[in-house]
Amino acid sequence: MKPLVSVIVPVYNAEKYLTECMDSIVGQSYGELEIVCVNDGSEDHSRDIIRDYIKKDNRIKLLEQKRSFAGVARNRGMEFSTGKYIIFLDADDFFDFKLIEKMVGRAESTEADVVICNSQGYNEEKKKIHFLKGALNKKIAPEKDSFSWQDVPDHIFQLTVGWPWDKLYRLDFIRNKNICFQETRVANDALFVDLAFAEAQRITIVDDILVTHRTSVSESIENTRYRWWRCGFDMLYAEQNALKERDLFHHLEKSFINRAAEYVVWNLCGMSSTDYFHEFYQYVRSEGILRLGLLKYQENFYYDKFVYDKIQKVTLLAESEYLARHISKLNICINNLSEIIERKRWYFPEKIFPKNIRLVLYGYGEVGRDFYQQIVDSGNFRLVAVVDKNYREIADKTVEVKPVEEVCNLEFDFILIAVLDKATAEKIRDSLLCRGIASNKIAWHDISEKGTD
Repeated sequence: MKPLVSVIVPVYNAEKYLTECMDSIVGQSYGELEIVCVNDGSEDHSRDIIRDYIKKDNRIKLLEQKRSFAGVARNRGMEFSTGKYIIFLDADDFFDFKLIEKMVGRAESTEADVVICNSQGYNEEKKKIHFLKGALNKKIAPEKDSFSWQDVPDHIFQLTVGWPWDKLYRLDFIRNKNICFQETRVANDALFVDLAFAEAQRITIVDDILVTHRTSVSESIENTRYRWWRCGFDMLYAEQNALKERDLFHHLEKSFINRAAEYVVWNLCGMSSTDYFHEFYQYVRSEGILRLGLLKYQENFYYDKFVYDKIQKVTLLAESEYLARHISKLNICINNLSEIIERKRWYFPEKIFPKNIRLVLYGYGEVGRDFYQQIVDSGNFRLVAVVDKNYREIADKTVEVKPVEEVCNLEFDFILIAVLDKATAEKIRDSLLCRGIASNKIAWHDISEKGTD
C-alpha cells in the first residue's frame, strides 16, 4: 500500500492564484493524499474556492484561523496531518503533476528524513519563467544516495535557501525532533528547514524542477518583507540557540555563521525605504552583529569576501558614510536620501564608457573616493590604478594610491579625471598631455550641476 502524504497549504487572500495551485495538487499523479488547507483569515474569496474543491474531492480538509501568518498555519496543518510524509506548498505557487510521486519514491527508496527537489521562479509581472537563485546547490551535496550534515558540516545550510515548499519531510521524524515553524510575520520557515537539515540522518535529492515559485507578487509578504526585518534576526537568534541546545552548533558553526552573515548583508543591500534602512543599520551596528558573534571570525572563515567586507564596513562606518560609499548597491529611494546623507554624493559617469574597459582614476579626493567605490561595486570596468599627486598624504590605507608619474608605465584605455571643477580638470589634462598621454585617452565629466543622474 502506498504511504499517505499530507499536503499542507497555508492560504491568505490567494484567490487570484488559488485555482491554479489547487489544480496542480489535486491533479497529482500520486493519489494517496490528504490536502490540508489552512485559511489564515482570508478577506477575499479564498475560502469559497476551497469549499468548491471540497465538494468535488474528499481528500481536502479546510481549517480556519484568525490571521496569524504562515508559520502558525503550517504548524496547525501539521497537527491535523496523518500522513507518513508532509509537504508544505504555498497557495500562489504551482507544481509539476509528478511532484509527490517522485519525492515519495525517492524517500521510500532511501529511507530519507528529508527529500529536496529543484525549483524555478515565475515572474508574475513579466509572465516569464526564470532561474531561482539559491534553489538547489547540488555541488555541495555528496555523490551519495543520501547524506547528512556529517558529510558536509561546513556547508549544510548552503545547500538550499530556507524555504519549505521544495522539500518533503517524514512526519514522525519532524515530531520526534520537535521541529516547528516560528510564529513571526516573515522569516518563519528557515528555522524549521535548517533544524530539519541539522537533525536528519538521511537527506536525499530529486534533481528535477518540480515546483514553480511565483515571484514579483506585489501584495505578497515576500515582496514587502523589509518592513519586518526584525523577524529575520529573531530567526537567526532562535536558530543559533536551538543548535547550541541540541549540541550541534560546534559542528555546524561555519555553515551557520556564513548563512547568518549572508542574510544580514542581503537585507543590507535590499532595503527599499530610507526609514527602514535607518532602523536596520543602527540595529545591526549596535546589537545584531554582536549578538550573532560575526566579528569573532577572520576573513578566511567566510566563503564570500563581499559579505565579510560589508560586515566589517558596517561596524566601521557611520550610516551617512556607509550610504555615501555604497548606495549603488542598495535600492534606497534617491529622493529621500537628503534626510540621511548630509554631504552631496558624486556619481560616476558610467554611461560615457564602454563596459570592460581598463580605467585609471586620477584623483582620490571627495569625488575620486565616490567614483572609486562605484567602479568597484559595479564590476563593469577594470580599474587599473588610482593616482593622485598627494598620494603620500592620503589616509585611506585600504586603497593603493600611486604617484601620478606612474601613469606612463600603465596599460589602460582611459584616464578619468575625478575632480569637480573644469579649470582644475583642464590643468590636469594639460599635464597628462605633456607626459605623452594621447588626448583621446583622457576623460573628464562635468558633474557640478547635472552630474547626479
